[in-house]
Amino acid sequence: MTTPREHMTPTVDLLKRLPVESSAVRSIGYDPETMTLDIEYHPPEGEELGAVWRHVGPSLLDYETLIGAESIGKALPAIRKAWPGVQVAGPLPKKKRGAE
Repeated sequence: MTTPREHMTPTVDLLKRLPVESSAVRSIGYDPETMTLDIEYHPPEGEELGAVWRHVGPSLLDYETLIGAESIGKALPAIRKAWPGVQVAGPLPKKKRGAE
């Protein structure tokens, strides 16, 4: 039997994120000094934290464009393509959890 902790990725210092209105994304944080963007997706049922992905390189204008987009979910592919991210917190995708 596995515990919830086994389903979590290692955590790093996360940026302060602000909630956003999106069906795909729960919150977004940005640090202009390090040009770091943290995106938290809505959590799976039963989890408190959604997967948090970090993208390094977006400018402040990129961040402002993302949070001001009519659809954040539709704006995300451009961010992911330009600055591939790494998951820094939250539950692992089911395909990486192994057999349960």
